[in-house]
Amino acid sequence: MKMLGISAMILSWFDLSAPLVYTCSIATVGKSGLTTAAVMVAFLIRGRAAAQRAQRIA
Repeated sequence: MKMLGISAMILSWFDLSAPLVYTCSIATVGKSGLTTAAVMVAFLIRGRAAAQRAQRIA
């Protein structure tokens, strides 16, 4: 979605519309938020697995 918006902006370089720029900006912020959330979930899963492993060893 984001890449389609960026492609549309490049193809209409001199005729950029405010809604198109706004939509691409929202998509970029959303992608960043989802990436951050995914990394946090991965760290939580990794930490929980390490804690369970440590309990089994002790």
